[in-house]
Amino acid sequence: MKPVVLDSNHRVCTFHRFIFSDPKSRFRCIRSVHLNITFLEHREMRAHISQMILDLLRGAICLESLTLPSPILTLQALGDPRVWEAIAGISTLRTLTLPDDCEDAENIIKTTCSASTLRALCVSAAYHRFPLSELTVASFDGFFARLAPTLQALKVENHELVFDTIGVVYPALRSLTASAANGVWDTGILVAKFPSLDKTFNVRALYSRRQDSSAEERRIRARNMEVQRGRSWTGLDKVIGSVEDMFTLGLTCPIRHLMVHDVRGEKSEILTEVLRTPTTPTHLTLTVGMSPESDLFTKVLPDGALPKVTHLALTLEFRRPPYDYGYTVRDACPFLKMLLGQLEPFLKRFRLTHLRVSMVHNAGEFDAEDPPRDPYIPCFAETDHERLAEELVLVVPSLRYVFLAVWGNWSVWSSPCNTQYFHEFLRTGWARAPDGALEKLSEDCMERIVEAEDLGLSEDGKAKFPQ
Repeated sequence: MKPVVLDSNHRVCTFHRFIFSDPKSRFRCIRSVHLNITFLEHREMRAHISQMILDLLRGAICLESLTLPSPILTLQALGDPRVWEAIAGISTLRTLTLPDDCEDAENIIKTTCSASTLRALCVSAAYHRFPLSELTVASFDGFFARLAPTLQALKVENHELVFDTIGVVYPALRSLTASAANGVWDTGILVAKFPSLDKTFNVRALYSRRQDSSAEERRIRARNMEVQRGRSWTGLDKVIGSVEDMFTLGLTCPIRHLMVHDVRGEKSEILTEVLRTPTTPTHLTLTVGMSPESDLFTKVLPDGALPKVTHLALTLEFRRPPYDYGYTVRDACPFLKMLLGQLEPFLKRFRLTHLRVSMVHNAGEFDAEDPPRDPYIPCFAETDHERLAEELVLVVPSLRYVFLAVWGNWSVWSSPCNTQYFHEFLRTGWARAPDGALEKLSEDCMERIVEAEDLGLSEDGKAKFPQ
């Protein structure tokens, strides 16, 4: 359902004129609206555009999806409280997205006439009525309780949840995206409060984690795993979070797609324990910090772990090497050898059919008088994708598809007002033909397979690549 985008005076006026040329039939065709008016220069124009938007919102009797990317800017630009009242007055919404800070979000949600139809909600709870960083159970329930019987997907932005008791139960909720205070969840409370969760659980790291000792993290993990012996979710389609989040949550239910980010060499021990838990995923996505001396992939994943994984997506973030130690372009140029040397023992443990490897390097800033010396830059620019795909197929003979992407970026500074930005970006897809040869896929075909096979990057991975 492609949304109607209203992000300028011209678009609002044009669409208003189009709808009101035949309102009886055309209002029924408005199913999704993306409203992003953030600035109106003149008071007269503000009143004129506000009235047109009011006309459209009040007349859209079949509107199912409404998104305000910057709700506070939009409502301030329109300068008319009747706009949020009109949004609350819509009785047919199934999806409402208010992702940025907005005090009127509480008014809209608490008075919405779509309480019985709303299925998906994305909202920021960060405004002055709540503490600056934490949302207690009482505040959470005061915000969302009237939607509890029917809401199926909830995304809470810009706030950390403090769940120390169950409070209101949300029996219909199947997907949750949220952050926990100090990065610590009580899995028992989560299972009791959201008993039907079975789609996506996205654990956000909004602020810095509490620096628990290893012993304390293990205690939290053991407690969470123990409580699930009595009651746990029947299964989750997708779980997303950092290594620490996955470790302390200690989930034991089946998970189809496990997405773990912020993977570093020093976290190999807890990553191994996360991957050893009996969650039996078929899809695994890892965002990994790499370095020339890294041996992360030789430490994780003991034999017999994750036997069902057939789809693997890796985002490999290469660190800028320490020049003081004499690391040069010559050292980095055997790029494929280094990469395969680190990946081979890890990949051989799977019977993969689909593999996606995305390599990214943010090289930083260089002085114009001292040209780029970063050794990864030429390696990224000269990576032979076909050769790399062939090498990966030799390592994992069961592979049917290989998807590769390279993204390197850096900047050259010559003056405070003159910084040039450079990047190298290339992505390819390869399919095994019946005779075993590799065939290059078209861009469209590659995108269709990546989407159909659920090989997309995590939010953390997407943040590192151009979209």
